Amino acid sequence: MLKFKKSLLLCLITIIALVLQIKYVYAEEIVENKYSTVLKDWQDRGLMDVDGVISITPSTFILSNGAEVIKKEKAFGYYKDVIHIKENNEVEFEFNVPKEGLYNISLDYYVLNNGLLPSECSVKINGVYQFYEARRIVFPQLWKSKTENFSIDRFKNEVVPQQEKIFRWNNFYFEDAAHVEPYPLKFYFKKGINKISIKLNIGEVLIGDVKIKSPEKIVNYQNYFEGISNKSEGNDLLIKIQAEKPSYKNDTSINPITSRDYEVVPYDTNRLLLNVFGGETWKKGGQTVYYEFEIPKDGLYKIAFKYSQPLKANSKVFRNISIDGNILYEELRHYGFDYSTKWKTEILGDSEGDYKVYLKKGKHVLGLQADKSIYSQLIYTLNDSINQINDLALKIRKLVGNDSDKYIDWEIKDYFPNIDEDLMNMAQGLEEQYQYAINLNGGVKNSQGLISLKSAIDLLKQLSKDPDRIPKKLNVLNEGTGSIVKELTTALEDFENQPLILDEIYIFNGNQKLPNYNVSYFKRVIEGLKRFINSFKPQEENRSENLVLNVWVNRSRNYIDVMQRMADEDFTPKTGIKVNFSLMRDEQKLILANASGTAPDVALGVSNWIPFEMGIRGAALDLKQFKDFESHSKQFSPGAFISLMAEGKCFGLPETQDFYVLFYRKDILENLNIPVPNTWQDVINILPELQRYGMNFYLPIGGSSSFKSFMTTAPFIFQYNGNLYNKDGLSTAIDSKESLKGIKLMTDLFTIYGLPMQVPNFFEHFRDGTLPIGISNFTTYVQLNVAAPELKSSWDIAPSPGIIDENGNIVRWQTGSAQSCLIFNTTKHPNEAWEFLKWWTSDKVQSRFATEIQTMFGDEYMWNTANLNAFNDMPIPREHKEVILQQWKWLREVPKTPAGYIVEREISNVWNKVVLEGKNLRASVDEAVIKINKEIARKMEEFGYIKDGKKIKEYKIPTIDEVRAWGND
Repeated sequence: MLKFKKSLLLCLITIIALVLQIKYVYAEEIVENKYSTVLKDWQDRGLMDVDGVISITPSTFILSNGAEVIKKEKAFGYYKDVIHIKENNEVEFEFNVPKEGLYNISLDYYVLNNGLLPSECSVKINGVYQFYEARRIVFPQLWKSKTENFSIDRFKNEVVPQQEKIFRWNNFYFEDAAHVEPYPLKFYFKKGINKISIKLNIGEVLIGDVKIKSPEKIVNYQNYFEGISNKSEGNDLLIKIQAEKPSYKNDTSINPITSRDYEVVPYDTNRLLLNVFGGETWKKGGQTVYYEFEIPKDGLYKIAFKYSQPLKANSKVFRNISIDGNILYEELRHYGFDYSTKWKTEILGDSEGDYKVYLKKGKHVLGLQADKSIYSQLIYTLNDSINQINDLALKIRKLVGNDSDKYIDWEIKDYFPNIDEDLMNMAQGLEEQYQYAINLNGGVKNSQGLISLKSAIDLLKQLSKDPDRIPKKLNVLNEGTGSIVKELTTALEDFENQPLILDEIYIFNGNQKLPNYNVSYFKRVIEGLKRFINSFKPQEENRSENLVLNVWVNRSRNYIDVMQRMADEDFTPKTGIKVNFSLMRDEQKLILANASGTAPDVALGVSNWIPFEMGIRGAALDLKQFKDFESHSKQFSPGAFISLMAEGKCFGLPETQDFYVLFYRKDILENLNIPVPNTWQDVINILPELQRYGMNFYLPIGGSSSFKSFMTTAPFIFQYNGNLYNKDGLSTAIDSKESLKGIKLMTDLFTIYGLPMQVPNFFEHFRDGTLPIGISNFTTYVQLNVAAPELKSSWDIAPSPGIIDENGNIVRWQTGSAQSCLIFNTTKHPNEAWEFLKWWTSDKVQSRFATEIQTMFGDEYMWNTANLNAFNDMPIPREHKEVILQQWKWLREVPKTPAGYIVEREISNVWNKVVLEGKNLRASVDEAVIKINKEIARKMEEFGYIKDGKKIKEYKIPTIDEVRAWGND
């Protein structure tokens, strides 16, 4: 009886747990469901759009977590009191809904925060997120050029002007932050009392009136035209707008660009003009540009665009076209521009004639938004298919493990009974979208997106016919080039990108003729000859006096143009010191320039080992001679200076800084129930589970060639409190007890625990899921943000794993220096050069440069400044910034010595011998120590530390404690 009661109790507990689990899963599904899925469910239930407007004033808001009321006198011109909310503040309000149904939400707002990151909020209705997109609503922010005319560089070429945010009251409808949905988001409200909660996740804004209103119904062109009472077209009028000079825009990276085509306006034979707009900078969905223009008289007008579209071969691109913030009729939504490598004029219209818009006298605003929402269902289908394929590949790996034996036959349908139907259904769903995309593209099938989509469909059909072969063809699912996931991802990127180049915009009426921009053959020949002749002339710099400082920069021209302008606008007026930036394509030329007596005053963007190599040979200036050096050094990570020092001197400043953090795929680790490791023992613990499914953990030491650099090997030694050199600097310490522990872990991870020894590209393996976790750097971070749209919410970063010390702390030492800057010893202006270095590496300047370079050229140009305060202002997610700053507390560079190369090489040789050749670790280290000490003695004799085999003086090895003590005397 007792056993029966226990069994009954156990069953009850199990049932309760299952019910709770079902509830939990259901709640999670509600949160995770996409808007498109939820909207379809609502419509299937018969829920309809409801007419009417409900206005909610800020005085009725319930405030929490620090939100506050701002009186209208301080509300920047708003007509009533408003609500001020900062990050993590929340406002709530209740209101009565007369009829159940679907509504839009709009609000008045004023963005207060500066910087590139937009303000974002999340929205709950009656205490829940109704769909996933409600977690992230972005407040649009507008930008404009600081100057009406373009800036001129020293060669009289035009450069992109600095951007500034427009601070003003705006109104917007809550919309999909990814701009996949073509219409504002709809929310369901029950009849009676409802509650909306708005929580600000990022930024700082003022909130005015909120309106709950019926979704707008946009008529077609015929109904719009019939509804116009005054159909007067007036006299012939032509308003010409230069597209490269928009009034404002909603994204800083949309910019004017240079075209050397003879047809563009303006054109100059000898100068580079910013004479067209868009291209690769104007291709992301939602990017919108606005042009203000003045109409002299009420009437009907036509709109035309002079454009080219050479960037997306055999594809149409689409724009949403608005007047004064409204799309006047449906035909102006998803308006298509044909592929064209030549310039052509497009008058808005269709096969039945030109479209017209009615405009009243006065100022108007024309808006053009890059539109990918026309492919919304296709984009959803592609994303779902990518997730399904990745999920299927993971499930099959769980089944077959890491066994790729081609002689084993699997009857996969015993485990996945409907796999063939699922694959065929997926192929058919993609086939429907493929046909839809062909129709949108005017029947043209040979665009990149359509070719990749067709390839994926064919592969899915092939696998569905013989699913038992899938375990042997897992690479076809999601691994590498040519896989289904890769083809779908290529298609997704192609359909999402909508690049367009504009030269001029025309607003006209009557019988006005548009400009003829065709260039005769004769003129083309003449212009070509002029360019050829001028190519032999040296560029004349636009300057009236000789510049004081000559600065060589080991970066691309884009960076140098911005640096030159910033120095001309800020540094020179403040100090009176003129600066000339020059492009240095090869930093090795610094050595030759120094030997020939033509070295610059300052060099920027050089590798972190160059200041030491120059300094130890007397070519670089010791920066510690300047009184304020130590106070200025507090802006950087102490460990970054170690590689720049020798004999108590410091020969450079950190300019950019790398970081080595843990990258991991959230989706895969959660699916496998694998925790994010915090220590190397945690890594070892999760390896069997990863490897059971054909996955693994990545270390940079496995991503390099046979030569393993310090940045991949030294962290293991440092984490065990080991050193590369003994205190006198005249012998190595890699055979110490602590160093041996680090080297042993470094090799055991490969010999015992099976980490991959050769990984040509971690980013691609991370992307396809075969290496879902590993340590990598800033380059991978940028790649994931820019080149992996399908992984937007599927990855994250954490601090690098480490070793637990005797005090219970996790020691996470990693290297991280990137580029540095130095002053040459031959400079005639050392004080001026130091003033320039201080200015360039200061908080304010580095923060401004990071913003401007990313503003002008996009996220690909994210600037990894070494200035900690400036990095804190970087436009990257706060949670990622916190991880990186935490890891930078454990930044420790390798100290440089004249014989450092032999230490680096021999540690690499130890790894190769132990891991690849199976040799004994201790014997390999002992052999390396003999070679290292012999070479150290030779080099130290060359530099005067040893004579006739005897030590004359010690070589002081710099330490972090030494750097931390700077300025504390």
